[in-house]
Amino acid sequence: MKNISAVIALAAVLLGIGWLTYSSRDVAPDLAPFFPTPMSIVGEMLKMADVKSTDVVYDLGCGDGRIVIAAAADFGARGVGVEYDPEVAQRAIDNVSKRNVDDLVDIVIGDATKVDVSPASVVTLYLLPDTIAAVRPRLEELLKTGTRVVSHNAEMPGWKTVSVQTINDDDGRVHKLYLYEIGKQ
Repeated sequence: MKNISAVIALAAVLLGIGWLTYSSRDVAPDLAPFFPTPMSIVGEMLKMADVKSTDVVYDLGCGDGRIVIAAAADFGARGVGVEYDPEVAQRAIDNVSKRNVDDLVDIVIGDATKVDVSPASVVTLYLLPDTIAAVRPRLEELLKTGTRVVSHNAEMPGWKTVSVQTINDDDGRVHKLYLYEIGKQ
């Protein structure tokens, strides 16, 4: 009976924490809805950033985790996905397990404007054009010179691109990728 009580108490605490995390959503900026990057574009973003096995790839607003999973599975890189919505983050956590890259990828439930990105050598973004500037101060504060930043469909205001690519996905939709390098932006 004591074990059942302990399990119920733990569940209540966990549910309470989950509720608090989710209910505080209105405190942080909603940078973008969950709209997955097509897999063909994921590959192009990682190639554009010249991802290697020595890289640490951060995806801010990682959704279902596809970019950090591909970085690990296809390039052997470490990955950290940051997702604010706990339900979507759980999908990413499940996908990491399904792809057997648990040893290389971590999913963090957190605010992309506040997360410590200092370990990153590559950062990927798929944010809205009117919200991408919200992550800029954190990137400028914490990223090392030489860190590559690839943004999907939204330019970083005030930064100079190293490269821009226009690519059609498998459905014929046009995507624009912007590559920046800290120290050259």
